[in-house]
Amino acid sequence: MLERLKISLLKNSHRLPAGLNFALSKFNNDPVRVFGKAYGRYRTELQGQEGREAERTERLLSIVNYAVRQIPYYRERYDGKTIRSTAELQGTFGFTDKHILLEDPAAFRPEHFNEQAYELVTTAGTSGKPLQLYVPRNRYAREWATVHDAWSRAGFRFDHRAVMRNHRLPAGKTFVVNPFTKEIIFDNFRLTDEYIPEIYRMIRKYQVRFVHAYPSAVHHFVTYCHRHGLDLSFIRAFLCSSENVYPHQLEQVRQQSGARMFSFYGHTEKLVFGAFCEHTDHFHMDPDYGFFELVDEQGRTVNTPGMTGEITGTTLNNIGMPLIRYRTGDYAEYLGDHCPHCGRSMPVLKRIMGRWNGDRVYNRDGSYVTTTALNLHGEIYRRIDGLQYYQPEKGVLEVRIIKNALFTDADEEQLRNLISTKLSPSSTVTVRHVEWLERKQNGKFLLLISNVEL
Repeated sequence: MLERLKISLLKNSHRLPAGLNFALSKFNNDPVRVFGKAYGRYRTELQGQEGREAERTERLLSIVNYAVRQIPYYRERYDGKTIRSTAELQGTFGFTDKHILLEDPAAFRPEHFNEQAYELVTTAGTSGKPLQLYVPRNRYAREWATVHDAWSRAGFRFDHRAVMRNHRLPAGKTFVVNPFTKEIIFDNFRLTDEYIPEIYRMIRKYQVRFVHAYPSAVHHFVTYCHRHGLDLSFIRAFLCSSENVYPHQLEQVRQQSGARMFSFYGHTEKLVFGAFCEHTDHFHMDPDYGFFELVDEQGRTVNTPGMTGEITGTTLNNIGMPLIRYRTGDYAEYLGDHCPHCGRSMPVLKRIMGRWNGDRVYNRDGSYVTTTALNLHGEIYRRIDGLQYYQPEKGVLEVRIIKNALFTDADEEQLRNLISTKLSPSSTVTVRHVEWLERKQNGKFLLLISNVEL
């Protein structure tokens, strides 16, 4: 009961007057009081991750063997087996994915399932039918401990933070404040030239040093501030997640604001977690959060630096709906298992890209190039304030841009030619000028919107 009350307060406290909430938030300097003793225990554990491989393996094998005994899907396929090592798990268990779960979600829950201890959540669903999953109601302590520990690499110490993510505010509301989480929440669905100055005025007034936002929102906000000469030197870092982070965004935000885009990777399934290093824009995959694998199209482990593979995860914390060797549909480049910059020993990845199929631009004959291959040189990004690809059918690509005062007709011709040369001669490329880039219902930005049916 107390846990549910606390979660309710965390979610609904922002309904009080913003001024009162901000005044209250100044006295909130101990996250353990907000998130509980479990949060503090997890934070302590995360400070000493080295040398705990045996403990992690024991947790992994415990939940895998539990699944073989108690979960119908795994019991039917592996009944009677006892997995004794990570190598045996990888050699014995096949992969699961969203499509397998959609066929029979109940088969991934124990027969005597305590639904009261779990919360039903839904994936964003980039295409097709969204997936519903059960996750523990008490997950918030571990989730926030993991995120805050990652953010500490960017200097975060339970500070106030502006938020520009999936919130819609009532008409006339500039922002709301959650005094428990210390969030100053803005409406990410109306980042207009009239609203952005209001956001800037409030975060400047309160000297908010951290902004938690979708990467596209950060890029749009910083571009506007730079164009209008608004000083951003008081911001220490932009804390980003939930969208792909592109090289031009990292470079442009750093140049125009002086602050770093610090990104972390997670997903609704709560299987694996990774965040940038203090010193590089490379992801370190947290070995205490979940069991991480990177595999190629044949399911073989990717362990050669420079190779790309699919992120695959196994839960260590959800016995209500355990997912084992679950292929996420997200891809990344493997760099190694040790970071020479910070000294941590854990998987190191470069440029995680979500939903690989959604990043393919198709020619008429079915061949394709990825949006990565369409990457433009840095100069063009200084002449536009936004870019998005739209493909209504194979062989047709519309490049939507928000141009700024530097953009010329010659730039448009060059842009069209650059994209055209990377597609087949039969493909048609057009450039369309827009004032706003399309977003999903949850406010997330997609570089490519595709209506191509495969």
